[in-house]
Amino acid sequence: NKIIKFPVFLNPIWIIQIYLFAKRNRIEIFHLIDIPLSLSVILIGKMLNIPVVFDMWEPYPESLKEWSQGNLKYLLFKNYKIAKLVESITLKYVDRIITVVEEKRDHLIEQGIDSNIISVVTNAVDLDKFQVTNSGVNETEVPIITYVGAINRPRGLIDIVNACKI
Repeated sequence: NKIIKFPVFLNPIWIIQIYLFAKRNRIEIFHLIDIPLSLSVILIGKMLNIPVVFDMWEPYPESLKEWSQGNLKYLLFKNYKIAKLVESITLKYVDRIITVVEEKRDHLIEQGIDSNIISVVTNAVDLDKFQVTNSGVNETEVPIITYVGAINRPRGLIDIVNACKI
C-alpha cells in the first residue's frame, strides 16, 4: 500500500485524487511546494485551466543530495538527480515562481526563466520594519535563541551556535 500511494511524479492515484479534489472544491490556484507531486499538479492545472505557482522555499534537490550521503533508501527512492530533472521540467510549465532570495531569482533568469513570472518573498525577518527599543533585558542575563524549522546539517545551525558567546 505504501508503494502504491507513494507521492512520486506521475502516480495515477495522486493524479486522480488531485483532480477530484480540485473539481469538488473549485480550486482556483495551486500553490506547489512539493517536487514529487509537481508534474501531477501541473497536469491537473493544465487540464482544468488552474494556474500553478511554484514556491521554491527549499532547495529540495540539494537537500536530497545532502540527505542521501550514505543512505541507500534516499539514493533509490528520493534520488536528487531525478528531483533536479523534475524541478527543471516544473520550472518550464508553471505560471509563477516564488523564491526566497534574489540570488535564486537571478540564477533562474540565467537558466532562461522569464523574470516576469518570478517573485522574491523572503522567509526572514525584515529588521527595518521593527523599531529597536530598550527591552529592559539585563545585559548580564544569558541570551535566549529560538529557531523554528528542521534541524539538520544543511541548515548551518552549528555555525550560529559556534558564533554565540555563551
